[in-house]
Amino acid sequence: MNEERKYAILFAATLLCARKLQELDSDRPSPAKIAAVENESAERHSSVTELTGSGRPSDLSMALSFGEVLIEVWRQALIENVKFIRLGSETYPVRRTSKRRLRQVDFVFEGEEIRGLEQNPLTKSQWALMARSGKKVMQFLQSGRYVANVVDGKVKIYGASG
Repeated sequence: MNEERKYAILFAATLLCARKLQELDSDRPSPAKIAAVENESAERHSSVTELTGSGRPSDLSMALSFGEVLIEVWRQALIENVKFIRLGSETYPVRRTSKRRLRQVDFVFEGEEIRGLEQNPLTKSQWALMARSGKKVMQFLQSGRYVANVVDGKVKIYGASG
């Protein structure tokens, strides 16, 4: 094999690797990302078993209460910083908002679409003050209305007493 052919093959391999890395770094789902999420999910199976008591990760969203699911979404998105949230057998991408690059995930709980949104620390709310102080805050919306939040692993469901 001559030197020119070796360099051409090396160049082609470099381009393919760069393309694959770029694909893995984007926010769009890809087969490689989904496989990585499934592998990571399998490694975390023991924590799911502790939460559900069933040993079956596919039962996660049905076995957990609304508040527990919100905490799970908050934990995966803000603490573990995963690119895909795994709830039972479903996988949901974590995207970034265009302006502030805040993490956002749309998921389904008991047939209802829910959006988890990382708290913008630049607003004037009490939640933003907590975010500025270093707390991990995620707001949850349903049909465009704020229904709950999770701050450092503690859930507050709006309209619920306590």
